[in-house]
Amino acid sequence: MRTVIVDDEPLAREGLRMLLANHADIELVGEASGGQDGLRLVEQLAPDLLLVDVQMPEIDGLELVARLGRGEHRIPIVVFVTAYDEFAIDAFRVSALDYVVKPVDERRLAVSLDRARARHQADALAAEHTRPSARLPIRDGDRLYLVEVDEIDWIEAADYYV
Repeated sequence: MRTVIVDDEPLAREGLRMLLANHADIELVGEASGGQDGLRLVEQLAPDLLLVDVQMPEIDGLELVARLGRGEHRIPIVVFVTAYDEFAIDAFRVSALDYVVKPVDERRLAVSLDRARARHQADALAAEHTRPSARLPIRDGDRLYLVEVDEIDWIEAADYYV
């Protein structure tokens, strides 16, 4: 999963980087040290997973996620990673998947990542099943057939006929 970390503490970001390195399917694609930069980074990179702190300069993590929800960009799976346990209810109000309290325990983060993987797979499966099928209308005399694009091996043209 493509992942972005947004945390104003360099040591916290480093710690998360080290813990994420143990998970081969987690690709860290970007980091930001503040909410404003984090917002731009998420909009630019469209990650699958966002690990975000609550208390940060400029805009906090809760506002960052709320702003993502107001835009036209896809909202990533959100896991708050913070030292402040009192913001958990607010985090779930902005649709966070999980809330991990610092100092981050490796096993607790692994549980959170497992939840994120399950959500990511479910979202991908739902998107696949809701994708409209592509069909081409094919006329044969007076009849019209709808042919699935995936079933077409080749198309050949001869004058005005295909």
